[in-house]
Amino acid sequence: MENETVWLTQAQMAELFEKTPQNITMHIGNVYKERELEKESTCKEYLQVQQEGKRKVSRMVKYYDLDVIISVGYRVKSKRGTAFRIWARKVLKEYLVKGYAVNERMRKEQIGELRQLVGMLGRTIQSQPLLSNDETNALLFSLATRRMTPSKAASDRYTRLLAEKNSIPAWRRKQPCCSILSQRTIRLAMATSA
Repeated sequence: MENETVWLTQAQMAELFEKTPQNITMHIGNVYKERELEKESTCKEYLQVQQEGKRKVSRMVKYYDLDVIISVGYRVKSKRGTAFRIWARKVLKEYLVKGYAVNERMRKEQIGELRQLVGMLGRTIQSQPLLSNDETNALLFSLATRRMTPSKAASDRYTRLLAEKNSIPAWRRKQPCCSILSQRTIRLAMATSA
């Protein structure tokens, strides 16, 4: 994987699609001959050094990016080529219908991580005293305005907003929300990191 694409050699594509290297070379040649893709942006040559018997042999090996792999996958006639086209059509259809394609493995990992986080927060909340309405509102506003990162500026802005509407007690108008939440936040952070 390099520059957000996959690179394979002609031999690797032959193995992937269960075809001969010569057949893959023919399809790659046709991709470039028909100007479906530009060789300069989809093909790179790397020096490959390998031991053959008692001597080291250096060769320039061509690597082709994902665009070429997809183009070849749509051209080859094999069971693996057919399986590839079925998979690619499914992903493309999902992308066009839903507006995105989901990496199922990554989605499951993220759901698992989210479940762990919710469980940890649930255990932490159960062991903490309840927040007052002012503290809850200040915390929610702070989290919403700073992408889950409470900041003094956002909390102070919210305190001033509440003070202007006379929505909080006068004794708290002088005290920014951060100071209201600071000790509770520190206790919560210490509890979640334990």
